[in-house]
Amino acid sequence: MSDKKWKVPFIQPFVSDETKNRVLEILERGKETGSFTVGVETQIFEENLAKFCKVKHAVTLHSGTEALFAALIAAKIKPGDEVITTSLTFIATIEAIWQVNAKPVLADIHPEYYTIEPDLVKKAITKKTKAIIPVHIYGQAVDMDPIMELAADHNLFVLEDACQALGGRYKKETIGSIGDAAALSFHPQKNLTVCGDGGALLTNRTDIAEIVEMIRDHGRLRNQGYDHRILGYNFRLGEIRAGIANVALPHVEGWNIRRREIAKQYMDGISSTHTICPKEAPYSYHVYDYYEIQTQDRDGLREELTKKGIKTDIQYPKACHQQVVWDYLEKSKINLPVTEKLIPNILTLPSFPDLTDEQVSYVIETINNYYKVK
Repeated sequence: MSDKKWKVPFIQPFVSDETKNRVLEILERGKETGSFTVGVETQIFEENLAKFCKVKHAVTLHSGTEALFAALIAAKIKPGDEVITTSLTFIATIEAIWQVNAKPVLADIHPEYYTIEPDLVKKAITKKTKAIIPVHIYGQAVDMDPIMELAADHNLFVLEDACQALGGRYKKETIGSIGDAAALSFHPQKNLTVCGDGGALLTNRTDIAEIVEMIRDHGRLRNQGYDHRILGYNFRLGEIRAGIANVALPHVEGWNIRRREIAKQYMDGISSTHTICPKEAPYSYHVYDYYEIQTQDRDGLREELTKKGIKTDIQYPKACHQQVVWDYLEKSKINLPVTEKLIPNILTLPSFPDLTDEQVSYVIETINNYYKVK
């Protein structure tokens, strides 16, 4: 079934007339200036993004993966160091650790909130531990206070993986402003997209921002010509994607409110006892970048929804430690009972700002009717 025939699509990226006009403006300006990499659009977006996230610095990069990787380099994570994180995440979180030749150490998750458990992080700390990557999964905030206390006690770098949580909050603090640094993603499925890959590094530490800024542009500081200070990469976002982000950013808060409205409709409307809707942690302002339900008949329900023209997704068919690449690189078996119990049951429902109330009701009705028949 093509996307044009879906009664309820899974995602609908934001592309407005203003977006199209901004791209044309950047193309015309680039013809005159020759600047398409790091220029005025990038600077404007970084300044506005930093204000939105309540941090001192935002450094744009080509992806959220690169933001994670660059942050670990800036934190001087070395081969053999251990970095504690979760297995319920996109593989990029783990990839970044491997890419600096460090060792990922996995802690299990909360059974209702899906986020890493601070008590289990504490048990995982060794003399080799140098960093923690708490993942604000699906838009839900990790319980950060105990994480930050552990980091202070053991002198650990805290890198928030906020790739699914732009605009979310932990208590009164903005997600991404709490740790030493944070990574954002602007992939098309995120709540701010640049219509392709994109990312950013958030931090209140000037030293981290300066290193990441050099890493993204061949080891040189912005506007410093060919003065290369460190070994770098080409991780630049580019002016066109920064321009698209500039158009989208003012809408994010409203979009998050709409996502929360849709989540409430699902929560109130799905009546079957065969499904479990996600719960919002008491300390979290959940932005529902993805809306996950649990059901032991996931494949059957998904097939029924597909027949009815409703597109869904299985975000993570396997946890990271269940992937072939884990055995290839780590050669160790991991026991994460909560993660392993939840993974086979999680189904992602459509949840994007332009989803209509009628479409949400249709999804709810289809789920409820499926289980009535069964």
